[in-house]
Amino acid sequence: MARWLSACERKAGREDALRNIIKEAHTIRGSATMLGYARIAAVARELESGLEGSLSQGVSAAGPLLDQIAGQLTSIERLLEEIACAQG
Repeated sequence: MARWLSACERKAGREDALRNIIKEAHTIRGSATMLGYARIAAVARELESGLEGSLSQGVSAAGPLLDQIAGQLTSIERLLEEIACAQG
């Protein structure tokens, strides 16, 4: 997802990059749900839903939206680290 986030910073191809982030968030949500990681699934669902709403309203990925995406990706990374530490 990080590469798509970087692509969102450029205007050209921004919508495609956002659509790819939505697809990856959907995949993470499904995988996390199957594995029982409800908190990761919830963050991925928020990311997916928020981006779908932004695209449907024609909001461009600039400033606050990019910060939101980055924040949710950081949350997912932290949750994955917690799981890895707990499993030793």
